[in-house]
Amino acid sequence: AEWERAARGPTGALFPWGEDWPTCAHAAFNAGSTFCAEAPLAVGGHSPLGDSPEGCMDLAGNVAEWVADVYDRYPTEPQADPRGPVDGRYRVVRGGGFHEGSAALRSTARWAADPADRSVGVGFRCAYRP
Repeated sequence: AEWERAARGPTGALFPWGEDWPTCAHAAFNAGSTFCAEAPLAVGGHSPLGDSPEGCMDLAGNVAEWVADVYDRYPTEPQADPRGPVDGRYRVVRGGGFHEGSAALRSTARWAADPADRSVGVGFRCAYRP
């Protein structure tokens, strides 16, 4: 929930930068007929156009990010700060990577991955509360 809030901002935007579908100026991703980048780029390479309202860089594209949540389907009733079940094999990955299409870059997109798997397109973000 914290990752999604950082990506969507206070307005609940479709992408970290707003409602416009991504271009190579916003993020490193698979733009359909071409890749915006052949490998992960240094953080901030698409700043400020790709930044979220909270000032977070590269929440969409470049590398997808592991989050702490255990993966499960969303419950049907509204939740405040959902964290998923206590136990489970799969963790949530968000943000889409440089080899993924534009739909994976949506602020609400997420998928399950086995933490034992490794990929050049998946990383993590260190965060702290100032």
